Amino acid sequence: MGTRSTPAPRGCRTAAIAMLAVLLVQIAGAAEISDSAEPARTAATVTRIAKFVSWPHGALGSNGAAIRVCVAENRALLEALREFDDVRIHGRPMSLLLVSTAAQAAIDCDILYVGKVSIDDRDSWFEIIGPLPILTFDESGSRGIVSIRIRRNKVLFSIDTDASDAAGLGIGAQLLHLASLMSRRSR
Repeated sequence: MGTRSTPAPRGCRTAAIAMLAVLLVQIAGAAEISDSAEPARTAATVTRIAKFVSWPHGALGSNGAAIRVCVAENRALLEALREFDDVRIHGRPMSLLLVSTAAQAAIDCDILYVGKVSIDDRDSWFEIIGPLPILTFDESGSRGIVSIRIRRNKVLFSIDTDASDAAGLGIGAQLLHLASLMSRRSR
């Protein structure tokens, strides 16, 4: 005798769709800023996406410890992130740091934005960072867990689920529905 599932009540489906729409607006909301404010859009996207990621137990230090958000060689983005100083990620404050080497990032970062560093440098960064529980962002679409692109005044992002799995990070279902999914196996 099989079991029959009962569909969710209409009100629940409507509420879920509304919540997903709000999330989409929040993530893309910074896209309505002028092109000269690209660091602000990127900073808003990084902080919003991080809220839908879970780290392995103990990876973020003790309860209440700051989430360490690092930026590789991009002072404009670091300054834009300072505008989000009051944002809490999983109830934790953010601590911002400009990093210049992958070795420093491996020790000091929970979130790492590797933007427009040279391709050779980018590859070496991700070789060192790859398996660590660090949420990585890039703009190239080649190595970070999250790749961000700004096209036609919209923030687009993709998530590499293989990279997030290797790092031990969980990506929230709501975020996966909004992202373009990538897999290293499919590239």
